[in-house]
Amino acid sequence: MPLAYRSFFRVRDEPRLLELATQQLNSWLRSKQWDIDALRFGAARDIAPDVVGVALSEEPRDGTRTTRYRFVQGTGWVTELTIHQGRSEHDSWVWIDLESPEKGPSAKTPRLAGDLLAVLHGRDGDHLLGAGPRIVRVDEVGSVVDALTDLDRRGHLFIAGTSSDLPVDKWSGYVGKLLKETVGLAASYVLDAEATVEFNALTPQSHRVDPGTVRTFQPGADLSNPLESVRHRVLGTSRIVRDDVRVLQSLLGRRSRELSLTASLPGAVIRLDRRLREQLDAHLFEQLDASPRRPDLPLDVTTQVETIPEEPVPSVPLATTTRITPAVDDVVLDALRRVIIEVTGSGELSVAVVKELGARAQAVDRLTRATTSVRTRLHRLENEADLRDDEIAQLRRSLDDEKQDRAIAETERAESDRQLRHLRSELARVAKADTAWDPPSTAEDIWPQGFDDLLERFGELECLEFTGKASITRDLDDHDDLGTWAGLCWEALLALRDYARSCVAGSWTGNVEAYLNGTPGELHGFPPNKHARDESADVHNNRKYRTPRMLPVPRNVNADGRVFMGAHFKIAQYGMISPRMHYLDDILHSGKIYVGYIGPHLPTSKTN
Repeated sequence: MPLAYRSFFRVRDEPRLLELATQQLNSWLRSKQWDIDALRFGAARDIAPDVVGVALSEEPRDGTRTTRYRFVQGTGWVTELTIHQGRSEHDSWVWIDLESPEKGPSAKTPRLAGDLLAVLHGRDGDHLLGAGPRIVRVDEVGSVVDALTDLDRRGHLFIAGTSSDLPVDKWSGYVGKLLKETVGLAASYVLDAEATVEFNALTPQSHRVDPGTVRTFQPGADLSNPLESVRHRVLGTSRIVRDDVRVLQSLLGRRSRELSLTASLPGAVIRLDRRLREQLDAHLFEQLDASPRRPDLPLDVTTQVETIPEEPVPSVPLATTTRITPAVDDVVLDALRRVIIEVTGSGELSVAVVKELGARAQAVDRLTRATTSVRTRLHRLENEADLRDDEIAQLRRSLDDEKQDRAIAETERAESDRQLRHLRSELARVAKADTAWDPPSTAEDIWPQGFDDLLERFGELECLEFTGKASITRDLDDHDDLGTWAGLCWEALLALRDYARSCVAGSWTGNVEAYLNGTPGELHGFPPNKHARDESADVHNNRKYRTPRMLPVPRNVNADGRVFMGAHFKIAQYGMISPRMHYLDDILHSGKIYVGYIGPHLPTSKTN
């Protein structure tokens, strides 16, 4: 069962933490109609049909107190709540884990997380989490900037900007809907109009928040480094207006869950968790050790068993009689005696022996439950190990790909630096030093802040038209926190744009490949080794691989509305994702280039 949700937050100055948290837990259990009274510390108990609950506690001599509650449902969902009352105001915390079925629905934020944050002042680092966004006035902006740069922050920080013509109350309510799935994972603020102006005055251009947008700030924000601002994604007004709120909820929630699941926990918390897990395992094995054992049977008892006749037990139709006949009584008694001999080693039939038999049956039932619990836990641990092995293998592949891309990029950078030094020296020699050291920049030199922004900016690129599926393109952002892929796509699009311009103007007569290999100095280019003018023969001739490359174009380009797009840019190498951009050069006919796909690497014999 994979871990699907994790919320960890600290609680300050609350001596009643255990009491308040337990009250919310009990309320949550009652809402699910689970039996609170059946819970026992150190023992697994049925608290509802197909639901097992167990409570653990630790009270060492240092004055701290910890309780953990674990609820395992037969459907595969597991909810675990750990409450730790520390010695100082900084040592108390609450931890919620939610495990989901292997092939079940996606996890949502558990209601228990919101219930706890409604009564506890949970903190991520030094700032409050809350159960929803908090409206910030101008005199509180300083605390928001502090939260932005808080080095102890583990989760996202969402900041929404407001203008004077945007009602802050309604806007805050809508932002709360957008961030519904981030409760317990991230803090969120809605700046009113004055606070938005003040926040943007206190932060550099690279880290500002525009009105009508929601910006996601990653942990470790560095306001002194404008280049790292690409880490902090902007959810623009156009997408907020255009997309269904549930789609955006899922997107923001998924990103926050992924960050929370990968963020490391404090060392002291990990050590305590290990002790609690060992305690759980010890209780399970204690139940196994307490299981009944079949006694060694003496020889005379064995003889008794052999002398009892093996007579068939006649059936008694209950519909025709409600009284057992004496003949049946004898058979039943003989059968019962045989069972008693097998279980207790004695042939005596008495009330005490029957009670002993019942006690042993209960012990067997407990053994069965304990065995099931142990088997379930071992299965979970094995799944976790398999998942970690898969993740490690994927990370190793991605790291190898990144190393290769980095080596190529460093080589290209060194060559560009060499050329730049030469050109600057030449310009300085002819008294153009100002030009050499202060090159002009334009709006198109600013990379998009993600693939959503890139798609919005297609209108800036004359002669280029995007005909692909936008949702596939936007999903690439989930695999690239820094937005580098969108920036590289933008560079490739600028190269296509300048190529198209040159063709239309008649200053270039070759194809895209020739243009990239001999890009005129004043125009945009792209590394030729990251461009393929066509696919291999294997892809062309195999329907399984050819069909995904039949991509949309206007009907005036092809009556079928689709054409094969073999030409593509290799945006990045990243495991099975390795984004690609496929296009059709139709400059000579319609005067346009159609980009039919920006997304993960399409299938080939190697990727399959």
